[in-house]
Amino acid sequence: MLWQAHPEYDKLLLELEAEGATQLEIARRMSDTFGVFISRDAVKNRLARMPRGESDIREVSGGYRVRITRGHYTHTVGTFPIKEDARVARDKFVAELNKPKVETEEYTVQGVTAIEMPDFDGAYERAREAFRQKSLRALRKASQRIDISAPRACFVFVADQHIGAPGTDIERVFDEARLISSMKNTYPVTLGDIAENAIIQKLLHLNLNNPISITDAWIMFEKYIELLGPKVIVGGNHDNDWTQNMTGMDYPRHMAARYAPDAIYDTDDCRVILSVAGVEFPTRIRHKWKGNSIYNPTHGPERGQKWDQDFVLGVGGHIHTCGVARQFNAGGKHGMAVLCGSYKALDTFASEQGFPKSNGSTAVAVVLDADSATMTGFESLQLAAEFMDKAS
Repeated sequence: MLWQAHPEYDKLLLELEAEGATQLEIARRMSDTFGVFISRDAVKNRLARMPRGESDIREVSGGYRVRITRGHYTHTVGTFPIKEDARVARDKFVAELNKPKVETEEYTVQGVTAIEMPDFDGAYERAREAFRQKSLRALRKASQRIDISAPRACFVFVADQHIGAPGTDIERVFDEARLISSMKNTYPVTLGDIAENAIIQKLLHLNLNNPISITDAWIMFEKYIELLGPKVIVGGNHDNDWTQNMTGMDYPRHMAARYAPDAIYDTDDCRVILSVAGVEFPTRIRHKWKGNSIYNPTHGPERGQKWDQDFVLGVGGHIHTCGVARQFNAGGKHGMAVLCGSYKALDTFASEQGFPKSNGSTAVAVVLDADSATMTGFESLQLAAEFMDKAS
């Protein structure tokens, strides 16, 4: 039947709905009560159109809750301290809910129509606010710094742990993390690929016979960050890029927020001034740099300095060739380019591709000295630890 405008019908309808009866149950009980056939569609259509009155407002602990139900869907507008506020919120929401309405002599349409597009003003404001937030973040990144009062400080740069890969020397990963965390006046910096994280399509086959699950890898990743306590964290392609591309979520940032909340964080490119007793060493840290050379492993950072000329210490990783610190002429200043080695001691991919043999170094330490305004690199963590022990 077409719904009859009858207050008794609406009263029973609301009572049955409040009891949690389904639309089919409501139709059957109303048919029995009133002695006429009422279809489920008639119930559904009436629920969508009828004025709700006070049935949308319920007194609960803490105030008055507003819930709007249409068909099978219920939306909670909110809970308000006084009933009048609840009525205002309910009426405003229902007014939005019931528009637009298309009426002609032949028919009436109530619902979401094709002409309903995001309005220009709303889109413009969202774009404007997005740019404002991005600009604010860019300005904050442009003035990042770590100030150390001591006249000498050691920064240890570590990358390409590839935790979760069967060829990674996992004992060395954690042994060196413990050594770094015990060194005097030392500040760890990670720059990507802490986890193997072979989740992209072309690398899924690596997980088939891998005894280390992805869950295992992230559990060890978490413990590693907690143990190392890095002061700067920069992402790599394995951990950041692939996770964000596959899920839209920057999972390593959530790890960092939990275990290294005060660390400077960037997914790709970190520019930071390292200041030791007032002497500044502008630094740029990336996992991957533009440009490669078969003769010079630190070609990327040196090339970047040549064009941008806004840093004297450039640090990278990614290519698994060696751990090395090299001095170079940074536009008339003393510059240093650092390339971190990899903990992936047995690298099947490197063997397949014919990459150069690694020198076996992993983390690279750089000591910044305020008295001489110099940078001294160590490809051996043990030597760096001994130096800082004597220098402190």
